[in-house]
Amino acid sequence: MSGLSRKQQVERHALVLSFWLALGFAGSILVQLGFRRSDALVTLAGFAVLIAGFIGHIIINKYYETSFTERETALGLLMYSVSLLGFLLLGVFSDAFTRTNFISGAAGFVAIFATVIFFMISRYGLRQAFNFFDVIRKF
Repeated sequence: MSGLSRKQQVERHALVLSFWLALGFAGSILVQLGFRRSDALVTLAGFAVLIAGFIGHIIINKYYETSFTERETALGLLMYSVSLLGFLLLGVFSDAFTRTNFISGAAGFVAIFATVIFFMISRYGLRQAFNFFDVIRKF
């Protein structure tokens, strides 16, 4: 984001926050509602709204000719990891967690992962996307 003026940085930040506040909140509510009702369609709709927030963030980055900042990447990875861990722990240790909840939640997490991988491959190419995960070569 170094090529942006201070005003453009603030505008981009406000736009990204407004997208994620609206879509992240709505998506999280739908996922929670779907889990409470054991309704796979509502759960998957929540994950679809979260994916729409990610796509909106990509569009904002394209408009401002930027990429994800290191902080945005770290926050996204942290939130995904904590959510996935919580989902897995709930699936293992909760008697009230139904098979429908597990299948729809797993499908949602796989869809988010696939969306991120698709973005990385389409943005950076297959070789560069693989190099992001190739930690052995860096030693």
